[in-house]
Amino acid sequence: MLKLSVSNQTKLIKTDDFSSVFNFRKRIAGKYLVFHYKYEDLRKFEDFSRHQDQSKRENICNPNKTAENLNVSEFLTLNPSVIQQNIELFDSKRVKTRVGLAVAKKVAKRAVDRNYMKRVLRELLYVQRCQFEPIEQSLIKVDLVIRVQKIYAHQQFLEIKKEFNYLAKTLLQKLPQSRT
Repeated sequence: MLKLSVSNQTKLIKTDDFSSVFNFRKRIAGKYLVFHYKYEDLRKFEDFSRHQDQSKRENICNPNKTAENLNVSEFLTLNPSVIQQNIELFDSKRVKTRVGLAVAKKVAKRAVDRNYMKRVLRELLYVQRCQFEPIEQSLIKVDLVIRVQKIYAHQQFLEIKKEFNYLAKTLLQKLPQSRT
């Protein structure tokens, strides 16, 4: 049996993560599903880190040695904390889309029904992951919570699939365009 798993870096797990997405108050709704999303443009952090690195270079340099004349190896030996900051910035850019699934007891009373709905959503995310590639290639970090607002069963699978595709396309259109 082939087991397809998703790493914990791409999942929203903590309650605070879900709450921050819900509090951002951006949503796209359909008949069965609601996409709540929160995005962060990493371009501003990239510009900030460049500016911060430049100011650190200027603070370290001798009065007779400018930041342009300081070579990279000298700079890194003088200030190793910059390496750690750049690694953290790189790690925050590596995972750009995190997804959480929410099916409330109010929607489906039986755990079997809730689990089926989550399984269908995971399958749609896996099969339709190519729709989210523009997000992965851009400098935009997205947290997405897919919430079920109406119960569905096996008979509505095609309708759910169409709605999921429509909501994903709408989400991509609403996100700021990337200039990579």
